[in-house]
Amino acid sequence: MGTTTGLQDSHTLTVPIPLAQLVQDVLLRWIVKANVPFLIVEDPHFYILIRLLNKEMAEVLVPEGRDTIRRWIREMYDVER
Repeated sequence: MGTTTGLQDSHTLTVPIPLAQLVQDVLLRWIVKANVPFLIVEDPHFYILIRLLNKEMAEVLVPEGRDTIRRWIREMYDVER
């Protein structure tokens, strides 16, 4: 939590890694537990909702496509088995 490492987008907004990991974890668990289609992240209304909550963070943390969600879920599964 005292880390200075972050993720950056093309606009140089830095997001602390622990926050990025938390957002990813919560998003993936919601998708899996609620049986939400992976393509939810491609739905413009989903993206608008997230942007309303925090525009800058949405642009950095929300993946652009279902393939990213699929890869993240596989990675989470591999870590947790």
